[in-house]
Amino acid sequence: MIKELKWHDKRWIYADKPTWEELDRLVENYDIHPVVAEELTHPSLRPKVDKFQNFLYLILHFPVFNHEKRTSLGSEIDFIIGEDFLITVRYDEKGALTEFFNELESDKDELARLFSGGVSMVFYQMLTRLYDFALRELDHIKLKIDSVDDRLAAREDEATIQEIFFLRRDILNFRRAIKPHETVVTSLASHGLNFFGKDMEPYLKDIVGEYSKVWNMLENHKETIETLYDTNISFLSMRSNEIMKRLTLMAFVTFPLTLTASIFSMAIAPDEFYGRPYDFIAILAVIIAAILGMLLFFKHRKWF
Repeated sequence: MIKELKWHDKRWIYADKPTWEELDRLVENYDIHPVVAEELTHPSLRPKVDKFQNFLYLILHFPVFNHEKRTSLGSEIDFIIGEDFLITVRYDEKGALTEFFNELESDKDELARLFSGGVSMVFYQMLTRLYDFALRELDHIKLKIDSVDDRLAAREDEATIQEIFFLRRDILNFRRAIKPHETVVTSLASHGLNFFGKDMEPYLKDIVGEYSKVWNMLENHKETIETLYDTNISFLSMRSNEIMKRLTLMAFVTFPLTLTASIFSMAIAPDEFYGRPYDFIAILAVIIAAILGMLLFFKHRKWF
């Protein structure tokens, strides 16, 4: 499906999961290079920016949280920026780009204000919205990290470990999608300056700054969740050691009991030692004395 926003001679063509026929019309109407036309027909694995004679071509992947898989997945958007036209092509889940298009479609005054600054300003606002959406995604990750921190304090171990696993995977996939933007936005600052002119320089630098904000916040979340993971592992290790120590103490305490009971259960002892009155009390006293002796020894060694 292809939608279009137009203001005077400037236009934004929004291609939402376009068909082959729709792509062919775009290629023909806007004189798109065959290399770019081929790129538009299938998903691209890596982002890039290329400068052609009459337009700039960008591929970027923006992380979008997938509720079914419980992780962020890279959503590809292709940009073709000409002197008086802007084409965006997307194939994945709807996100900030769709919201931006719908806002301009319903607000004609905002549409006129943005398009009056040229297609380059529309493109700038578009990237700003997309990076702002990425920051909002990171805010959700921060809320989950805070929840994990609270669970860790409450010692909800099993639930905490599972949540940390999903968060680490989410942050990893988020990094995989956003990290390649660094080289693309840096190249865009160079190519865009030649293509759009000197007036766009502060806006292109601002795009680099928007990316840096997303990356720095992502790195902070990564360090935080890794610290929480290490803390949780240390706590579980300490608790396992404590359990093993208690089981060892129990083994030492029950050993003399078992040994004493086994000795007195033998049927080969002499009559004067075995079978006399109060023999049960004598056995019980030996067992208690052995237990107290072992506990005093452990206490002296500060094992508990």
